[in-house]
Amino acid sequence: MSKSITKGTVFLIVSGLICKLLGAFFRLPLTRILGVRGIGVFQLVMSLYSFALILCSGGVTVTLSRIIAKARAKGDQERIDSVFKVALITSVCLGLVLGLIFFVFSKQIAMLQGDVLSNKSYMAMIILLPLGGIIATLRGAIQGYENMLPTAVSQVIEQGIRFVFGLFLAGILVRFGIDFGVFGAFLGIVLGEIFSVIYLLMSKRKIGFKARGEKTKGFFSELIPLLLGAVVFPLVNAVDSLVIVGRLNLAGLTQTQAITLYGLQTGIVGAVLNLPLILSTSIAVAILPTMSFQKNQTDVYNGVNKALKILWIILLPTVLGIMAVCKPLYKVLYAGIDETSLEVAVNLTRLGGISTIITALMQFFVAIVQVRGKLYYLMGIQILGGALKILLVIILCAFPQINVYGLILGNIAMSSVVCVGCLFVVRPSVSLHYFDLATPLFSSILMFFIVNAVVNYLQLSSVITLVVSIVTGCFIYGVLTLPCVFGLLKEIYLSKFRKRA
Repeated sequence: MSKSITKGTVFLIVSGLICKLLGAFFRLPLTRILGVRGIGVFQLVMSLYSFALILCSGGVTVTLSRIIAKARAKGDQERIDSVFKVALITSVCLGLVLGLIFFVFSKQIAMLQGDVLSNKSYMAMIILLPLGGIIATLRGAIQGYENMLPTAVSQVIEQGIRFVFGLFLAGILVRFGIDFGVFGAFLGIVLGEIFSVIYLLMSKRKIGFKARGEKTKGFFSELIPLLLGAVVFPLVNAVDSLVIVGRLNLAGLTQTQAITLYGLQTGIVGAVLNLPLILSTSIAVAILPTMSFQKNQTDVYNGVNKALKILWIILLPTVLGIMAVCKPLYKVLYAGIDETSLEVAVNLTRLGGISTIITALMQFFVAIVQVRGKLYYLMGIQILGGALKILLVIILCAFPQINVYGLILGNIAMSSVVCVGCLFVVRPSVSLHYFDLATPLFSSILMFFIVNAVVNYLQLSSVITLVVSIVTGCFIYGVLTLPCVFGLLKEIYLSKFRKRA
């Protein structure tokens, strides 16, 4: 089991890093092409697109991977064929309906968000959403065979095409206005999804299952709670995009300032802080079908705890490292950023780092709860967390002293509620020794203060400061956590030796 999780996780982490880097570098030139306000408009559209995409395909990937993994264990090929066909029809039809709604009511949705420049981009949803449904279905089916490579490759293809053609089309069309530039970026996303579908269809043929059969019992009973739970967070982000401009106006900011701050938080800071989430997302995706296929509970227990140790050891230094070096990092990535925006971005990153750590743990625990089958319970705590965030954003963002920081405080509250709720279910399966818990935490905190001092002390170029700070941080954390890392490697080696014996 550990081998399957590790192999799948490695594929997804590598592809995730490539995709996140492409995403971060995509926003860098896109910000220069569209301007900070333009990237704010882009993020407004992305928030609703993400919500709609989850609505038409959310839960499909997870449900398919779980059901197919269980069907494989029983040798039930007919059930695999059946649920694949139903999932494909369901997700594509939902995508077409939602895409049509966006196409017809694009102007009204843009006006509701407070920025009419976004209306053209919503027309692209009529193509994007059905394609997204196809991608989700194909990935879920393939992942059910514990094969994460096609998902990883398709993600890279999708992001690579978006990077090249999105920037190219945005650069050409922005001459006619910001709204045309944003529309060009979304056309690049359309092309990325088309090429991703082509690749996944080729990979599906290699696996050999066919879209036929009649054994679909249990598919919708699993899909509905997973879908409703999965849609909560994108829905919350969509609500954020609808209310944030108005709430920031109440805080004393102009419309342009409000959209700029929202773009800064979601487009620039969010892009950087999402990098550590690659690890938690990859482990969660890889662990789900493997645990569903595994019958030996001891192997499940050991695999979960090893995965959690890996997550904890890597997550903490990555997040605290970003928090420490964010100032020179933003100067390198966004050379045109002004000092005021830079200072706000640094403060948002320092606070947002806490949210990222809690969110990563939440994603890991959510995957375990899904495997345990507590789907309606999970849906309930996700709805509770989402409602709390919406309430906090509406209240806090209207205060001049808090303004856009209310988004992060809402994220922290939402992730904490879900994380604590999941712990009540996963506690019997999860146990970390005090040494494994405290060593990475202490080492990361010490590393943060030392690296932060190095950043403030060095009066060199941003690139040199960034490199020196990263090397210093890696050295300090590596030395301090050597016993913890060696212990984990020894545990993995001994488990493999016992299996061979």
